[in-house]
Amino acid sequence: MEIQELYYASVIDNNYKSVEGVAKQNGRIKIKVEELHANTTPTLLPWARPFILSTGGGNLQGVSNIPEIGSKVWIFFSDAKEGIFRKSFYIADGSLDDFNPHSLFSSNVASALGSASIYPNAKYYYFKNGICIGVDSSSANPEMFIYHPYASFFIDKTGQLSIKALKINLLGGNGTPLGQPSVLGTTLQTILNLLITTCAGITVTCAAPGVTVPTNNAAVFTAMLTQLSTMLSTVTTNN
Repeated sequence: MEIQELYYASVIDNNYKSVEGVAKQNGRIKIKVEELHANTTPTLLPWARPFILSTGGGNLQGVSNIPEIGSKVWIFFSDAKEGIFRKSFYIADGSLDDFNPHSLFSSNVASALGSASIYPNAKYYYFKNGICIGVDSSSANPEMFIYHPYASFFIDKTGQLSIKALKINLLGGNGTPLGQPSVLGTTLQTILNLLITTCAGITVTCAAPGVTVPTNNAAVFTAMLTQLSTMLSTVTTNN
């Protein structure tokens, strides 16, 4: 197969179907090259096959990263030498000065995570629904992140892990919840502080009028108060 020339193409469709209307799921995309297809009827536009280095295609492994409709790709025609321009293959994303996802990453993802990752060290997949998966490849700022508009998983350069979510469910291998609901440490500390302080201040009225004495275990309660701060972890927090 000889590559004569690369062409900048627009993705018109990304769900190839057989003549019977059955989706084939083979990675083919309908493309349009302006200098070749300016007057071509949409139904006659060629379908390009993927020509991309990955893990190797097959039924047991592979990569599925079908270009979105409206995006740009670089393609070539294996039959260009004959002047036919029908057998096309797409090999890479198209990126221009004003047509790329870099500003989306910095404004939507990096700012939300508190990430220090910047171009060109930020390597990521940014999807049209706002989900972003990536890493920072620099040795000075090794970060890893999974960003969702309502949740995130972020490891910063120091190795600190931050997880943000509306709710976190820990499930066992059979899908059942693990353990019990988490305790809110600060809230529990406040409640116990109030309880112990109240108990420590209890007095008992004796038979003699107007004479009161503290409970015998007041010292124990006071000692418990000094231990409350140790119940809060310095490593993990939850909401």
